[in-house]
Amino acid sequence: MNRESANRRHPATPPPGRRNLAFKTVKPVHLLLGQCLLVAWGLFAGTAADLAPAASESSRFPCPDPEIASYTAYHTRETIRIDGHSHVKQDGIVDTSFLVSPTAFFQTNVGAARALVQLVIDGVLSGAPEGAPLRVLDLYAGSGLLSLPLVKAGARVTAVEENRQAMKDAEANIRLNRIPGGLMRLITSSVEDALPRVTRDPWDAVVLDPPRLGCPPDVLDAVFNHIAPPRAVYVSCNPEALAAELPVILNAGYRVTKIQPVDMFPHTDHIETVVALSRR
Repeated sequence: MNRESANRRHPATPPPGRRNLAFKTVKPVHLLLGQCLLVAWGLFAGTAADLAPAASESSRFPCPDPEIASYTAYHTRETIRIDGHSHVKQDGIVDTSFLVSPTAFFQTNVGAARALVQLVIDGVLSGAPEGAPLRVLDLYAGSGLLSLPLVKAGARVTAVEENRQAMKDAEANIRLNRIPGGLMRLITSSVEDALPRVTRDPWDAVVLDPPRLGCPPDVLDAVFNHIAPPRAVYVSCNPEALAAELPVILNAGYRVTKIQPVDMFPHTDHIETVVALSRR
């Protein structure tokens, strides 16, 4: 499932009325203390409007070593990287590697994610005719968690995702996995806006991995009444939304060939469900 998150670039200079902090690389224990102090400062400093600009602010937090890159942090609601790499690399998900940034959603339980991805691949490929690569439409694609393994399994995938940072990660993941050109197409758009464009194309399978609210009715209508692919795989993180939408899908002429819960977050009530469907 994919989540929407903020995706704004940091300004080059501090906005008026906002304080800034310059950091330098220090010993790990000091860096940890500095991070804790920054968090405390962010929690208790108040809103930006309460922060009066100070002319001597930069002199209070000097970065005397010009060879060490400083990082300027603003009192905003943006994600701020204090130290370390901009992405985390995750290997071993069905022979696929991923670069994950902090503002793009990615499954945190890697073992369960591996099982979930394999279920999606099996649902797409099950009963598919041999020959030309399957044409798969991946809606709510995120950074390519499902799209990339499907490409490696022999499909041609069009991935639709509105989170621009996730799409940048997907582009990086295509290069990381050395996916040949033409096998995976990215569309940066909301699913609702992209559907009129992709509905005209023939698809062998559609994968849906919506957020917790599930799919809007017009999305379900476009996929199951207009595209009407031979196979579909629905990945749901909300059993209540799935229970409401599954009868709509079945009434559109589909049957469930397999339904499998995945305990993505053990000891909680959060369950992922993978539903494989075929057109009757």
